[in-house]
Amino acid sequence: MKEQGKVIRIVKEDIAEVSFSPKSACAKCGLCHRASGGEMVILALNEIGAKIGEGVEVEIPEVQFIKSSFLIFIFPIISLIVFYLIGFVISGDQGVGALSSILGLILAAFLLKMYDLYIVKGKPIARIINKIE
Repeated sequence: MKEQGKVIRIVKEDIAEVSFSPKSACAKCGLCHRASGGEMVILALNEIGAKIGEGVEVEIPEVQFIKSSFLIFIFPIISLIVFYLIGFVISGDQGVGALSSILGLILAAFLLKMYDLYIVKGKPIARIINKIE
């Protein structure tokens, strides 16, 4: 997936923060973070040396997009089902299964938040491929 945006900050020599207008797919992806003003922001490898204020084209690998979608939508459902089954099998009571499924959702949300914080801490998931004039 390719997006066009503008470099708003240089994080390190080879990592930049790029801002762009959100599209309809942005609501479902979760790879970027919404900044003040409604713009989407993503960390990107800056191997071409783009500077603050320059327009750039950013490429987000399809694997990252699929991985993010899986983590956001499928992982919590799997966690819900697995924890329900564990609680039900151990106790034989559907009520305990339901409570353990809630515990599974809370755990899934916690793990997703930790994963999100790991990405925000400076691991770029995109790559700047071109400058735009």
